[in-house]
Amino acid sequence: MSPFASPSVTLTGFTPSPAAALGGSSSAGTPYGSSSTAVMQPISRGAVLRRAQQWVLEGVPYSQSAWWTDALGTYRQDCSGYVSMAWHLDQRVNFWTGNLAVVSHPIQVSELQPGDILLSSGHTVLFAGWSNSAHTAFNMYEESHPGTRAHFVKGASYLYYAVGGFVPYRYNLIQDGGSLTEASSSEAGAGPLPSSAALPPGAVTVTSPLLAAGSVPATLPEPPAIAWTDGGGTVTGPDEATVTASTGDPGLVSAKSSSSDGTTVAMIGTACAAILTAGALRLLWRTRQGRPPARRRTPGA
Repeated sequence: MSPFASPSVTLTGFTPSPAAALGGSSSAGTPYGSSSTAVMQPISRGAVLRRAQQWVLEGVPYSQSAWWTDALGTYRQDCSGYVSMAWHLDQRVNFWTGNLAVVSHPIQVSELQPGDILLSSGHTVLFAGWSNSAHTAFNMYEESHPGTRAHFVKGASYLYYAVGGFVPYRYNLIQDGGSLTEASSSEAGAGPLPSSAALPPGAVTVTSPLLAAGSVPATLPEPPAIAWTDGGGTVTGPDEATVTASTGDPGLVSAKSSSSDGTTVAMIGTACAAILTAGALRLLWRTRQGRPPARRRTPGA
């Protein structure tokens, strides 16, 4: 457990909408092919959050061995499958935490905007905006681990994720703008692109051996069970997630910080912890030596 973690996540007691009512279904048949080439399509930040919100509304359960099919397509029901769905990535390719960087690039913490992600070797979450002006807490969408469903978290500790090895990444073809209330047919296509189909406007192809079926491990890394319990924040219901993300809190605008990035924050936290630990050890040593704690001198004393 991180010494910088916020209090545990608070569940608000909501019941996810029945999946059947929204047309979603789960299956065990893999949709992936063997190609090492993927098609990348432009998508707005609003569309990314809108797609992420859909799985929250449907209450999609976490699974590394099942694929969810709805109007947005067919994607694996784990953390990287969730990001793949939100970014509308090529459904024929098996994206996971080890190859999401093929279609995205690292950015500074100060550059984070809704629709970007935090990525580690074993887990990823979709950044939905800062939840305070100090940029120490943020909102996110996440598929966390077995026994949970896609959810929206308010006020997670950024320091917890930074210390845990998470790095901000941005989808290479993401576009600023968009909203949660205006759908676009070019952003919501469901089916995988046939290999002979003409590319959509703005789409490009990317080839990498990391995308080939043989490069993906048979057993994907399990996210830490405490990923969303020690990260702090509140898991909210679907309705609150929609309101929060569409009213400017965080809103679909730039969320830049001029103060510091995650590395600086982590260094400050580590330094503070070291100072407190040193003070405690010194006090313990003095106690064992039978010496009273040192008293602060006052002027004239």
